[in-house]
Amino acid sequence: MIICDSSSIIALNETCNSNVFHFLQELDFVIPPAVEEEIVINPIKVKQFAMHALRMQMILREKEVRIVSKKNLEERTEKVLRFANNSYFIDGKPLTLVQRGEAACLALLSLVGARLLLIDEKTTRMILEDPLALQRIIQEEHGKKVKLNSENLKRLSEMFDGAAILRSTELITIAARKGFFARFEEDETKAYHAAIYALRFAGCSITTQELSDYDELDVSPPFLKG
Repeated sequence: MIICDSSSIIALNETCNSNVFHFLQELDFVIPPAVEEEIVINPIKVKQFAMHALRMQMILREKEVRIVSKKNLEERTEKVLRFANNSYFIDGKPLTLVQRGEAACLALLSLVGARLLLIDEKTTRMILEDPLALQRIIQEEHGKKVKLNSENLKRLSEMFDGAAILRSTELITIAARKGFFARFEEDETKAYHAAIYALRFAGCSITTQELSDYDELDVSPPFLKG
């Protein structure tokens, strides 16, 4: 089971790679109701975003991505929001770093015992993976001292101990190794690299070095045979 945040789903949708959910149908992609609100219910009301929302609605209808809720999901979501958004402070004021959809994904992850989270949003990932590095980044951006509430960060970390985080680029790489871009024939690897770059500019947070590493990967048939 992979819990999916709206950031990754939107990036895949905007780069015409949302069919990866069907291609990797052996995996169980799920979202909480709050993510459905972010990718379908709210944007479908705005003409500028309605087409993207309709495409995502089809994916949900076809169960390529499932909506899952739990009895205590709202309560757990509020707890995640409380810990995450009261962990970093500037001038004595807490910074709101995690939104409801992201918090709902984290809450669902802990409630169902899943171990994989698909999320492109940089801040939420860094709170879980490297909170001190996030502190340094925020200080550089604001030019002010950022204080941490270590107890809240510890509680948040304990809720998701052992969980692994994927980004859309890593999911696409998994699919590419299974032949996701084979339809491009001799341009299979070129299409894969193009998808990685497109995902970066659609909001997936990856570094220049990571882009260079992706450029070294060959997903053509000889690679698959190897």
